[in-house]
Amino acid sequence: MKTQTMRRVLGAATAVGASVALIGTGLAGAAPSSDLSSDSGGSAGSGGSSTMSASADLGTPFTFDNFADCPKDTVTAPIKPGGPNNVGSCYDLYVRSGTMKLGNLTVDIPDGSLKIAVGQNYKIDENGNPIPLDPGPGYELAWHSKDDGHNGLYSNDVTVPGGAFGTSSSENFALTGIKAEVQAVKPPVVHLLESRLTMSIRLKLSNPLLGDSCYLGSAENPINIDLKPTYVPPALENDHGDGAMLIGLKSEDNSFSVPGATGCGLFGSLNGIVNSKAGAPSASGQNSLTTVSDVYNISSLLPAWPPVPITTP
Repeated sequence: MKTQTMRRVLGAATAVGASVALIGTGLAGAAPSSDLSSDSGGSAGSGGSSTMSASADLGTPFTFDNFADCPKDTVTAPIKPGGPNNVGSCYDLYVRSGTMKLGNLTVDIPDGSLKIAVGQNYKIDENGNPIPLDPGPGYELAWHSKDDGHNGLYSNDVTVPGGAFGTSSSENFALTGIKAEVQAVKPPVVHLLESRLTMSIRLKLSNPLLGDSCYLGSAENPINIDLKPTYVPPALENDHGDGAMLIGLKSEDNSFSVPGATGCGLFGSLNGIVNSKAGAPSASGQNSLTTVSDVYNISSLLPAWPPVPITTP
């Protein structure tokens, strides 16, 4: 009986200690490494001025896979007889480097840690007819993703250095380690002619104390990103003349806002702590995303699908 009681006491003490550490260290008290972006506004535990920095925990980096995750069946679906020709396309975008800053949370985006794979076709009405643009000419476009739960955005988990206790050992310990994951709440949109990407995302923070539903942003109130080009490389035609490649596209958005945390801790009991230390909610001008990406496009008007392999530059 004494042994069981002691175990319960130790378990409770560990949970309480980790909760205190979450409050005192801002989820990550370890100093960021020299190759990560960070704020300079104070040290950990200084009343909310600490910065959460993170690095990607890459398994196998994403590389061009010849549109393996494009929703081919949807993109190549025939338009109603008598309508316009199918002009669907597949788009793959691979982030090669970048930095995301959400309030006090700064995340370095290494090569191959994020991939976007979407398809585009006409938007149709209830009778299967393409919907004309108003004003025209042309038709409204619809964006689709593979039916695998990712909404067209694939990302590697991000490990928050130092975990809850601010030490290298705690970041990999189950109770105190913290992971972050970028998730799309709907398929992103690639505006190829404008070299622009728009997407609605949320950031999931995972830890046994935070629970499995701790987010910055949500499906109802997402983080809306509008990545506009700061440098557009010359467009390259692929091997078969039915698509384009942009290698080294540089983009930026520093005008989006970030909602407050939801679902963190039991009944949201840790939402305030996450908000305080992550600097959320944060208004437009307090957040930024910069990326360098490779973009691949291919038309679905092909004799056969999938297409023969494309040689990357």
